[in-house]
Amino acid sequence: MSKAQGHVNKLGFPAKDILTGMTGVISSISFDINGCIQGWIQPSMKEDKTVPEGKWIDVARLELTSETPVIRSPNYVEGVIADGGSGASDKGPPGSA
Repeated sequence: MSKAQGHVNKLGFPAKDILTGMTGVISSISFDINGCIQGWIQPSMKEDKTVPEGKWIDVARLELTSETPVIRSPNYVEGVIADGGSGASDKGPPGSA
């Protein structure tokens, strides 16, 4: 597996920013033209039903907090999604059909 694929494989996992303590789910990975590799951390909904704003965090600062993803990552290597088709919004949590 390539190092780039290793970063992509972090999608859907809960994580923590080791610098600020911010927690959430890695919902996007970005490979920037200037060499930065970052993950978008989306915090969970608050008790008052508001959704906190997420943040781009360098992958070196991200620590996975579980060995199990909260949502399965799409297959970017082959199939409909790899061909530019539909997204993963209908995939559901791991183990769902």
